[in-house]
Amino acid sequence: MKKWFLLISYIFFLSQQITKGQQVINPQNIATQLNDFLQMANRFYQFNGSAIISYRGTILLNKGYGFKNIAGNEMNDSGTIFQIGSVTKEFTSTIILLLKEQGRLSLQDKLSDYFPGYPNGDKITIRQLLTHTSGIYNYTSDLERKDSAIICHPVSKERIVQQFINQPLDFTPGTKYNYSNSGYFLLGMIIEKVTGKPWEENVREHILTPLGMRHTGFDFNGLESADKAQGYQFFNEEHQHPDISWDSTVSYAAGSVYSTTKDMLTWARAVTDKKILSADSWKEALTVNQHGYGYGWEIDTVYGSKAIGHNGGIPGFSSEMLLIPDQDLKIIVLTNVHENTVVTPISRILAAISLGKPYSGFKPKDTVFIQPEALAQYVGSYRQDKDHVVDVLIKNGKLYIEAISNRLPLTRLYPDKSGGFFVANITLEIELRFIKNKTGKVTKLIAIQNGKEYEWKKFG
Repeated sequence: MKKWFLLISYIFFLSQQITKGQQVINPQNIATQLNDFLQMANRFYQFNGSAIISYRGTILLNKGYGFKNIAGNEMNDSGTIFQIGSVTKEFTSTIILLLKEQGRLSLQDKLSDYFPGYPNGDKITIRQLLTHTSGIYNYTSDLERKDSAIICHPVSKERIVQQFINQPLDFTPGTKYNYSNSGYFLLGMIIEKVTGKPWEENVREHILTPLGMRHTGFDFNGLESADKAQGYQFFNEEHQHPDISWDSTVSYAAGSVYSTTKDMLTWARAVTDKKILSADSWKEALTVNQHGYGYGWEIDTVYGSKAIGHNGGIPGFSSEMLLIPDQDLKIIVLTNVHENTVVTPISRILAAISLGKPYSGFKPKDTVFIQPEALAQYVGSYRQDKDHVVDVLIKNGKLYIEAISNRLPLTRLYPDKSGGFFVANITLEIELRFIKNKTGKVTKLIAIQNGKEYEWKKFG
């Protein structure tokens, strides 16, 4: 009896492990590492949002970090609703391929078949719209925050089409790649012409409802939910600047979907399980054309395995879906910050942690407090050569570095236990040391990046 108990206990223990080749990975340990990394990223204002990671059927982490709405002291959690921006294109391309399967359109159909008189419409195919090879001008290139009086309110499709219809083609259709939201806006309109139903209704009927994605929708501005996140343009210790919010009629089939991490994991599983579409259609959608792009999917190689997904950015929000099918790894990163956010590098690091792979970039460090008056000795300008100059300054009792001419924004320098400083950036590991002369005056700044040292001499 005891032997059977021990055997059953051992089998249970093995069931709690995730095995990769000869390596046995404990999900709880990996979950702790994932959480520690995201907590660190949030602490240094590199991540404010929610993330979910599923590995071989086990959800390793589903958690929120930072503020959903700082004014209301509300925190992000696993149920927070975010805009996902261009990840929307995955849904639009899926509906197009579904209509192709039904024989209701062909990817070789011309744009002029649906929009007679469209300039060069007889030279542009649906396939080229899907793959960003149509050459059609990207209408969002002209939309800025100063246009909020227009873009934050409902507009007609015709109004948006006028933003690009008369622009010259960027290149001969099919010859090059240039990311174009205009192409996906037109795909949404084609879906409506073929089905006689709104694009949104098609997505809901064929994807959201069958998969049970109950917290996913389109009209974010009109959404009334306590789970809805406030979007921020910037979010750091100095600035928490709420962003404008585009109306869904502006982003439409190119970027109007909102969702949660759990709903997006449901969608990710449908993709890898080849639901909604046939296996042949999924193969076609996930085949590289130009610039590592399929049909609404970015295709890459991560840690030696094929990776598929998409990222998204829209005022107030950034998102990333990263799927590594042969490892059964699914990562969804959603944030309510647009400018100072790095969702793609974060998703890659989360993949590295999940797979037990080494990764480069910023590692956790312990900070120490230095009195503002003691920081004054470091203030000044430092030159590496005539083209590279940085300024070190104090703001609100903290030390910062900035190089306007070299596009280095105001960046916090954190003092560490070794007596030096570091830059908190997920994609970089940069240490800085100020060098003094015999009289104790700071004369140099040594920057250490990837083991290499760069000397900057103080001149002001």
